[in-house]
Amino acid sequence: MQDSNLVPDKKLVVGGDVGFAQTKLSCPEKNINVTIPSAVAEPQHAMAGIGCGQKLFVLDGGKYVFGHDALVPGSKQIQSLDEEWLLKYMPGLICAAAAAAGLDLHEVGILSTGLPIEMWRRHQNLAKEILQTIHCNGETYTFDRIDVRPQGVGALGYHTQLGAPADECGLVVDIGGNTVLAVRYDQLRPIGTNTRQYNELGVLSVARALTPFLSEMSGGRTVTEIKAMKAIRDRKYLAQDIGTQIDSTIDSYAERLLANLRSDYRDIIPELDRLVVAGGGAYLVGEALRKEYPRVTVLAEPEYANVRGYAYLSGLSI
Repeated sequence: MQDSNLVPDKKLVVGGDVGFAQTKLSCPEKNINVTIPSAVAEPQHAMAGIGCGQKLFVLDGGKYVFGHDALVPGSKQIQSLDEEWLLKYMPGLICAAAAAAGLDLHEVGILSTGLPIEMWRRHQNLAKEILQTIHCNGETYTFDRIDVRPQGVGALGYHTQLGAPADECGLVVDIGGNTVLAVRYDQLRPIGTNTRQYNELGVLSVARALTPFLSEMSGGRTVTEIKAMKAIRDRKYLAQDIGTQIDSTIDSYAERLLANLRSDYRDIIPELDRLVVAGGGAYLVGEALRKEYPRVTVLAEPEYANVRGYAYLSGLSI
């Protein structure tokens, strides 16, 4: 018999992945998968009656704009790679992603999310507390259950959902914004042995390496890493093509990532069934990993691997 305390009224199971570079939301029942930049900024002056303007989010901590609205020209961004920043703005980024998806958070029973492994060990209970009840724009959203898992474990869940063999052993390389998580698994279950977290090796390091060049293009103005990420996706900045500079920076980044994997997994990967690549950074270095190692699987739409896996794993326990 189903425990009525888990999901009263058969509410939705939603996966939310709040990272330093991007925030994703996935709701399998509604076929929703949405991504917004993890950009936070102060609202700009707006004159009523002219266009829609920025969408304002009023939270316990103040008034903010999130996502694409936080990247408009002149934005005073609030950006950091500190854990405190991520925890503080996680509720707002979840609300902003839900708004972008047209999802009513009142319909959500289980919100399933994740944190980088080291942060998860320290702050999983705090994250649950922060997300349990969210006050936003005069609404109160209370969830029946908050699940918080280590990043990379969600991607493994998604790999399992896609039909991986039950006896498979391997390594998930989850390339996020600030961190790269290498999660060892055996029989599709995560194990601590040879699981690692690489700090400041995520795709924001590509943006960080590019910011001096972009700042020079801007006449010396500061360019945040979030804005640099947008330039990388667009392959242009200030209407100028910067593809050559981006490709060179990505090549250097791929070699740095591979050097870490060679150092730590040289004798391990050849004995594994599968190297599974996930996260938004898979688009940048997936081919380099395929050339380096046999038996590599880059998950389809790898940026959604964690968030889909969170929803899948939480749905198993209903």
